Amino acid sequence: MTSEIVTTLINQHQVFLGEWMPRVEQLASSSSIQVIELVNTLKSELQQHITKEEQILFPLISEGKAKWAGSTVSTLQTEHRDHTQLFNEIESLISGDISQQPLLDILNQFNQVLSAHVELEEQILFPRALSGERIG
Repeated sequence: MTSEIVTTLINQHQVFLGEWMPRVEQLASSSSIQVIELVNTLKSELQQHITKEEQILFPLISEGKAKWAGSTVSTLQTEHRDHTQLFNEIESLISGDISQQPLLDILNQFNQVLSAHVELEEQILFPRALSGERIG
């Protein structure tokens, strides 16, 4: 079951960076410099976060060694909150501006998908990993 969760998460990572972020970037390109910078920060932080999961945590899970990854999991959880804060900051800058409604709509959709992804990690994967459950 855990291996299926990891596969699902990796597939979602590809969609986040390959489909959602390009759409957000395209719509943000006509926004203020501050919004563009926040979108760039969001993309960069998501890329770094995904790399930590895929290159550090997931291999530890596959080896049954993730129970020693408490600090990594804690860092990832903090980053989840940071990503939510970035979404909120961008939203606060563009809400009320009718010309930014398409960007706001796509950000809200992306945030909902990302929130479901985070819930899967924090409610199922991380507890299993910290208990030492092994993939496969």
